Parts: sequence; C-alpha cells; structure tokens
Amino acid sequence: MTKRLRQLGGTIVALASSLFLIWAVYRSLSGMPSGLWHPGFIALLAGLGIGYLGINQVLGLAWFVLIRELEPARISWSAALAIFNRTQFYKYLPGNVFHMLGRFAMANEAGVPARSLALAQVGEIATQLVVAALIAILFGGRMLLPVLEDYSVVLARLIVPGAVLAAIGLIVAVLWLRTHRQLAVRMLRACSVALPVYAAFLVLSGGCALVIMHWLDPAPVIGNAELIGLFAASWLIGFVVPGAPGGLGAREALVVVGMTLLGAGLPLATATALTHRIVTIMGDALAAGVGWLMLRKQVAPSVMSGATVAQALGEQERR
Repeated sequence: MTKRLRQLGGTIVALASSLFLIWAVYRSLSGMPSGLWHPGFIALLAGLGIGYLGINQVLGLAWFVLIRELEPARISWSAALAIFNRTQFYKYLPGNVFHMLGRFAMANEAGVPARSLALAQVGEIATQLVVAALIAILFGGRMLLPVLEDYSVVLARLIVPGAVLAAIGLIVAVLWLRTHRQLAVRMLRACSVALPVYAAFLVLSGGCALVIMHWLDPAPVIGNAELIGLFAASWLIGFVVPGAPGGLGAREALVVVGMTLLGAGLPLATATALTHRIVTIMGDALAAGVGWLMLRKQVAPSVMSGATVAQALGEQERR
C-alpha cells in the first residue's frame, strides 16, 4: 500500500511538473532568446550530447569503483561500462529504477554476488544524494535563502521530528556497524572513493547547462556556481521522485523556478531547462548505442544475453 501511494505521489508530481512546463513554454513563446533559433545552436546541442556521453562514463566509472572495492577482480572496467551504457536509457521507462535493476541483473549474471551489488546500489544512492545536496547547498546558497525565509516556521516545526529520526537512524547505524565492522569499513572506503567521481559528474552536467545559458544570454544575471548548484538540486529532486522516468518534468520545473528566483527571465529559464534535457537524452541514447556496440563487438549476436556478454568481456580482459 505504501509503495503504491509513493508511486501515485511521484506520478502526481511528474504530471504537475509537466503541466507547469507546458504553461512556461506557452508564456515564453513570444520572448524566447534569439540564439535558440540560430543554426549554430543545433550544432552546439549535438556537441554537448556527445560530451554528455563522456560524462556518462564518469558516472559508470563511479559504479565500477563501488563494485570493485566490494568485490575485487569480479568484473572488469570494460564489462562494467558496457553494462552501464547499455542499461542507462532504461531510466526513461516508468518507475525511474529500471536502469538500476538492469545493471544489477546483468552484473549478477556475470558473476558479481547479489549481496555486493545490493550494497553497491545502496552506496551509490547514498553517495549521490549526499554529493548532490552538498553541491546544491554550497553553490546555490542565494537561491535557498528566500525559501528558508518563506518557510522558516514550517522548518522550525520539523526540527524536533527530524532530530528524532536522525537519532533513530544513528542508533541503527551504530548497531549495524558493531556487527558488520569489516563490511562497513569496505563500504565507507568504496563510497569515499566514489564520492569525488559523483561530484565531477554533477559539476560537468551543470557545466553543459552553463554553456547553453551563456549561448542564449551572453550576460546572464545568474552566476556560474549558482547554476551548477541549481542543477545539482534539480538532479536530486528528479532522483528521489518515484515514478518520474529519468526525473522528466520534475527536474526541468525546478530549474525554471530556481532560475526565475535568481533573476532570470522565464523564457531564458524555460529554454535552458528544456534544451539541457535534450542534451541529456541524446547523451543517454548515445551511451545505450555505445554499450550495444561494445557488446556486439566482443560477442556473437546469438549469445547477446546480459550474462554471456558481461562474462565474455571480463574474461577477455583478464586474458
């Protein structure tokens, strides 16, 4: 029941965000930046899409680092990246989890124990959330101040229950650490190694938005760090909203709202948010194609199952 309510809530958020974006596009049509219609802008988006393919490899590398720290020599970097690339586009399926499930299934069939993959998944989610929140707070502070002022009473009322939940979580963590000390050390080491890699991914992804914004408005009122922080916050929201495929709608709505709070016009904010999404979809689609080619190049088409492919890639690299 709780799962269904969570999915329903995520679907409502995604639909509301999509309606908001439709309204934003409608209100912005007459004032869209002139650079949006320049032929060079299409070439720019194509270049950024290819660049985002490379940024995806940073994300895949972080996943490989987590697995390798927990299960040394179980999977090669080429096999891990092949699996990651092939399944990355699955996040656009309803549910926003199928890319993770796909990676889990393929890596498990390739010989990585399910327990290690589950721990790597927990470490991946936790590390991504922490890194995204830190970048959003450190870089996007000016955007957060009005929110803190407007909802100061609500936030104050959340302090006590929040502290209670934090205390419960801390107690559970301490008890778990006492009984799984060695595993906890390996998890912490894996997450500490992956943390800067995830930070690099978020900064580079925000960098794509910076390039778009500066093309559309050579003298924007929003600072570079603030925009990166805003996109980290939008990535965080899109990640946690259940049922929104790839965070579609939710991320763009937050970017539009955030950029307008920081002083940008609605047309610039809408154009930046939507074209950045086009870039990420292109990059994810290219990643899926690269993963397919990596697998096809290594193994005959008749044995193109996830298990056979990943295992073959790993064995070939070990030779």
